Amino acid sequence: EARRGDVVGKDTLVLKGIPSRGTAKASMDTMLLAIHTETFERFLSIVNVPISRVLRYRIINLIKRSRIHFFASLGSAAIYKLSKSCTMLAYKKGQVIFKEGDIGDAFYVIARGSVTVSIEKKYIKSLDKDSYFGEIALVLDDARTATCTAEDTCILLQITKKKFREFFSDKPDSLAEIELRIAGKRAQIRSVIYHPLGITAFLEFLKKEYAEESLEFWQEARAFRKWAQKFQLKASKEYLTIQAHASLIRDKYIREGAPREVNIGSKIANAIIKEVDAGAAGPKTFVQAEEEALTLLARDKMRTFRTSKEFKHLLSRINHYSVS
Repeated sequence: EARRGDVVGKDTLVLKGIPSRGTAKASMDTMLLAIHTETFERFLSIVNVPISRVLRYRIINLIKRSRIHFFASLGSAAIYKLSKSCTMLAYKKGQVIFKEGDIGDAFYVIARGSVTVSIEKKYIKSLDKDSYFGEIALVLDDARTATCTAEDTCILLQITKKKFREFFSDKPDSLAEIELRIAGKRAQIRSVIYHPLGITAFLEFLKKEYAEESLEFWQEARAFRKWAQKFQLKASKEYLTIQAHASLIRDKYIREGAPREVNIGSKIANAIIKEVDAGAAGPKTFVQAEEEALTLLARDKMRTFRTSKEFKHLLSRINHYSVS
């Protein structure tokens, strides 16, 4: 029951075409202030506030209100930027949002209405306003484990996997944190190595396996790449320093019989040696070797790492939660 000062139907002001959820009927003599969509839009134009900004702040408030566990580490500025990657969608009663078995490509937060979750056509539970679902799709290419259907007229906030990845493209550490929190025991190697706690735990595990040289190489090669990207190579005063640094990495990890020789293909190793010997080393010199080292670590060590005490301790430290 709405009382004095309450607002009814505000969603229709910013989301055109959204049907009302029910019928509003006066239970006594009542005076209402009615604001039609056209009037609201004229008011916004007078105060020079675009409707998109109003919608943006509604999205921001929804993200904050929902207390999305894996976005907890994001500050207000980051949430504002993230809101630009979000879309508001409307679903009619009975409309399927996604089906069990579909490949997931988006995550949802309920702004209005309720959603029914079912598995093999059996009712599991209902999700209400401010609840979120489908987050596994942001980090894993898995099939949906349930069907989600609009229980009534619903307004959902949607973040697609593509937009999510684009937002975090220059924030690998933040992305790793979110991926670890969501994926947990199914986390991929990049989620581990881009997280400061993750790479420390993985390195501790690899040292027990006497196999830490590949990860140490990846760390040094990545640091070299990020540093060398700042300069224009031969036009730079740092040219000789870049070549000297690349030579150290080559001699430590790449040459045959090197003290920390990594297991990479001879073709890649020979190309690196040739490039460094020619004084042509640059940011891309070790990229292929980095990728191959990670591929081998993922294949040979990640499965065992996920069962280790180091990994269990890592998940407890980043506050991992279970996806139901």
